[in-house]
Parts: sequence; C-alpha cells; structure tokens
Amino acid sequence: MTIAFAALLALIQEGDVDRLLKQLNHDEIEQRERAAEALRVLSPASLDIDRRLETVAREAGGEFAARAERIRRLRIAGRISADPVRLVERLAAADLATRQQALMALAQRGGLGAPLVREFLQDADHNSRTWAVQIVIAADDPAYLPDLRALADHPQACWQVLPWLAARGDLAAAAPLRTRFDRGGQEMSMALEPLARLKQAEDIPRIRAVMNDQPQLIPQALRAIRGWDEAKRQLAPVIHLMAGQGITEAVLLAAEGRDPAMVQKLKGLLASADQYPAAAFALGSMGDRDAIPYLARLVRFRRLNSAIGLLGRLRSREAVWLFRRLLEDQKAPAPPDARDRAAFARALGEIGGSDAEDLLMTLLDDASEEARFDAADSLGRLQCRRALAPLVRALDDVVAFQRSVPPPPDAPLLDQYEGKAVAVEWRQGREAAARALASITGEKREGTLEEQAAAWREWWESKAPDRKK
Repeated sequence: MTIAFAALLALIQEGDVDRLLKQLNHDEIEQRERAAEALRVLSPASLDIDRRLETVAREAGGEFAARAERIRRLRIAGRISADPVRLVERLAAADLATRQQALMALAQRGGLGAPLVREFLQDADHNSRTWAVQIVIAADDPAYLPDLRALADHPQACWQVLPWLAARGDLAAAAPLRTRFDRGGQEMSMALEPLARLKQAEDIPRIRAVMNDQPQLIPQALRAIRGWDEAKRQLAPVIHLMAGQGITEAVLLAAEGRDPAMVQKLKGLLASADQYPAAAFALGSMGDRDAIPYLARLVRFRRLNSAIGLLGRLRSREAVWLFRRLLEDQKAPAPPDARDRAAFARALGEIGGSDAEDLLMTLLDDASEEARFDAADSLGRLQCRRALAPLVRALDDVVAFQRSVPPPPDAPLLDQYEGKAVAVEWRQGREAAARALASITGEKREGTLEEQAAAWREWWESKAPDRKK
C-alpha cells in the first residue's frame, strides 16, 4: 500500500461505499483497482459492507459482479487468515486436493468460514461437501436454513443435516426422519433421537412400537423422550412397567411423576447391586430420605458423581462427615478429584450448619479454581460472617478457569443423573468472593470486578480496629 493510498484510505468512511462501488465499475482500470483495494480494507469488521457487495455480485452480472464477489470473499477471509488472498485462491483452485485442504483448514475455525463455503454445500465431491456442511452447521445461523434443508434428503449429507435441523425444531426434518425411521435397522436408531426432538404427537406410536418390539433400542427410546412431556404421559404405563424391571432410564423417567406408587417399587430395587444407583437417585429426587445411605455409598465408592448434589438437596448432615473424611483420607485409592471437590462445595452450601461452613472455608484454599469458586459462592449463600476474612483474601484469586455448569434441579432427571453440563463458562474465584461478601454484608460495590475487589479490600481495612476488639 502506497503512502498516498494510505492517506486517502484514512479519509474514507463507510458512507463512501456507494461512491466506491460505482468506481468499482469504472472504465479506467486504475480507478477500479483503487476502489477494490479501498473496499477490501474499509471497516474490516463491517458485515453491512459485505452484504452490499453480495447484493452487487448477485444482481449486477458480468465482470462488475465478479469483482464485487472477490472483494467480499477477501474481506471475509481477512477475518480468518493472515493471508486472505492465498486462502481465497486455494478455495477456488482447479486441483481438488488443494480445495479439500483449504476446507479442512477452515473447519478448524468453526463457523467463521461459512460465507466462503456456501457454494460447496452442493459439491459433487463427498469430502468437500462434508467439510462445507460441518462449517455451515458450526455457524449456527438461520440464514443457512434453506441451504441445509436442501440436503435433508441427500443420501450422504442427510445425517449431518437432519440432527441440526431437528435441534432447531425445524419441521422440515420431520418427513425425511420418518422415512429413515420406518426403514428400521441402523437408520431407525439414527433417526430416533432427532425425531423425538421435534415432539410431534403423530410420532409417539413410533416410539411405542420401538419400546414394544425393539428391546435393544429401549434405553435409547427412553432417553429420546426425556424432555417430551406428552410422550412421557402417553407412555407412562409402559415406562412404569420397565421401571419395575430396573431399566435405569425408565426408573428415572418414572420418578419425575412423583407417583407415590413408585416409591415401593424403587425401594425394592435398592437390594440389587446393578439397579440401586438409579433407584437411590430417583428416590432422593422425590425427597425420600431413605435414599441417603445409598447415595452416600455411591459417593464413597466413586460410583455416581451426581449423587453429591442430591445429598445437598436432601440437606443430609451425614454428608458433611463423609465429604470431610474423603478429603482427609490421603491413602484412599481414588481420592476426590477437582470436579468432586467442587460438587462437595455446592452441596455444602445447601446443607448449611457450622460444620459445613468449616469445611467450606477449608475448600477456599483448595488447589482447584472451581472448588474455590464454589466454596466462596456457597459461603455467600449461607451468609457465613466467619468467612469474611478468607473471602477478602479470595479477592486475589484472579486465575480464569472453565467451569461446566451443572444441570438445574428442574432439568430432566436423566440429565441430572448423568451430570450433563448445560453450559461451559469462564470464571474467576474473585467473582464468587465479591458476590459472597455482598450477600453476607447486605452491601454492594459498583464498577468493574477489579474496582469491586479494591473497594472490598478498602472496606475490610476500615474495619480493622473493630476486628481487634
């Protein structure tokens, strides 16, 4: 870029796009080239400029359209690659292997390359089409719905596309899924869960037929309807029958109805080594405290991580002793890992009491960032004034970590049992510490997290004379 051009570019604003587009079709080659370069680098993040170039490429025709499309592609590639020209050229290469390698590299960047690969969705080459579909699905943009719907009946691409359409609740997936489901075999198994996601009443008989005639698919069918209330209601007699047989998924689905008649059936399963984990969890979720010793055994022998949280919801005082013993037993063959220790902290926040608070203050010094975060959060919920000093120290806990958010109490019981994360988020221990201090004191600090931490430290120092009394 020449100095003169750089100076000119500095004066160009997005409002000059109309003028630049006109110059892009200028008779003089030099004018066209200058307009092309200006459009390529003007406001690189502006999607509006991309859309206007796309409109020209679609409506103008001829060389003018081709120039506009190339600039649009270079702008998009510039957000992804340090060498956008090479990327665009490789995607347009005559050599199939070169195009495939470019698509494979783009797939590593998630959905950022979706606008560049739309044309490959109908590519005759299976690998190129597969990479393109993967990139477009990763973009998760409704703008690509028409493109992906067009592949719903494709013999190879459909199994990439149909689950995505079903997850969005798009009924365009219903007919192709039913066709494949009704073929039976492997296709029935693959279509079962995405079809259930669409929650269409006409498909409940299909689910019933699977549960009656395809015993190997019963667990999968029960999993498929875990978030579908109408299907669970209509299939309740079958689910209860299977629950009595100890099928884990049926046990957990049956417990969601909180039917008192299920309690004795579930207690009858507690004697079975294979069936008691689900039965104990189901009973605990119904608030039956007879499940506590069985849940404690699951925690002690590391058989079910999610039992920790259920002990908390049952406010089991016995669990505080168990957690402490597990944390202190240095000779244990499988000591609690970081995920368990964080779950201990969350459960202790629901159990409460001085013993729980003491153990939470110990967990404020845990090696795991997540355990420290949850310990601080629980101390805040318990409004433990004894924890003020360690919580002020925890304001220095600035290490960022990824935290899997556990399913809430109203999530399907099967998801709770398996501990499925509902999200993954970045957190810092000092966030929970600042929130806990606000909860305990009833006061609030404004500003950024750094400013809040500084304000709390200043508040704590101002209380020094009172602390000595």
